[in-house]
Amino acid sequence: MERPCCPPPPDVHTYTWKCSHLYCWCRSYFWGDEPDFYKIWYLVVAAFLVIYFLWAYRRQIQLEEETDIEETKEAAYRRSWKSDRWPSIIGLVEAYFMGKISWAPWNGDSIRERWADKRPMKRFWRAGIIPLHIQPGGCGTYKKTDWKWWKWSFEFPKWMQSKQRAHFVFIIPHYDGLRKKTSHPEHDAARQDFLYYLLAQYEYPVSVSYWNGMHEPLGQASSETQSGPADYPLECGAQSRFKYLLPFKRDRVLAKGLGEEIPQLDHYILDSYTQLPLVSRQAHAVVRVEALDYTPQRLDLWVYDCARTAGLADIWAEDELSRQLGGILQATGLYTGSLW
Repeated sequence: MERPCCPPPPDVHTYTWKCSHLYCWCRSYFWGDEPDFYKIWYLVVAAFLVIYFLWAYRRQIQLEEETDIEETKEAAYRRSWKSDRWPSIIGLVEAYFMGKISWAPWNGDSIRERWADKRPMKRFWRAGIIPLHIQPGGCGTYKKTDWKWWKWSFEFPKWMQSKQRAHFVFIIPHYDGLRKKTSHPEHDAARQDFLYYLLAQYEYPVSVSYWNGMHEPLGQASSETQSGPADYPLECGAQSRFKYLLPFKRDRVLAKGLGEEIPQLDHYILDSYTQLPLVSRQAHAVVRVEALDYTPQRLDLWVYDCARTAGLADIWAEDELSRQLGGILQATGLYTGSLW
């Protein structure tokens, strides 16, 4: 039966595109008397590509907008961390580790994301001690994301199967006392006793470096067990981009032993002199506690026991930290009223 509304199927290579005949041409080309499966498949693929590129274009615009927002927030956070008030800095430390703010001058994921029991940590920073990094020790498998493609959600993580020596690094600002900068002289003796107990014990190697605030070390001290062994790696094991290839990979040293290496702030905070001036530009001590074997250990609890023995107590209450934090975030345009 003839089609009164459609002209004969045109030659694909010589057809002149006319809007009035486009529908008829598509119908004749793709759905003629004998439908061609491959022609229909090409049409589906073409439609999919068009939809995909439209989605990719929209996604890229969305990512650029999100990146601009994150860069603006990061710049505001950088200004916040340059505060000259200790309650504000300690409030920022607590908010960062508890997941209430998203940025700090150092990578605190070992405490923020992988350390479930933060009660001893909370006692530390409220007593004016700032944790930097902690590792529980033992054997395990975890992934480390070090590569992303074009700011997209696609990640190519590196899988690690290793054994680690537990270690804990923290800062004691004004190790010689807080009387010069705050109104809490009653805590000075406890801070000094805390360092004394750490260095006088025989259970774990403890390394302490003293700094005068001008990026110049004033000295270094080790515990009675001396510093950690340099020939005993902090972490060794296998790594691979593919998790199921880990059993076939050869073990190697992933983090060497630190030995006599002086612990310092710049190992953890890039350009600490400008990123965290209240801490780095004043006298402070950097303390590293290490385990001697690869068994899982809670060094935070051990350090907490030393702090309790020394009489270390909270300097700032939660209400004061919350008030100071809200004030500084409001001043930098980051406070939304939903942090607490």
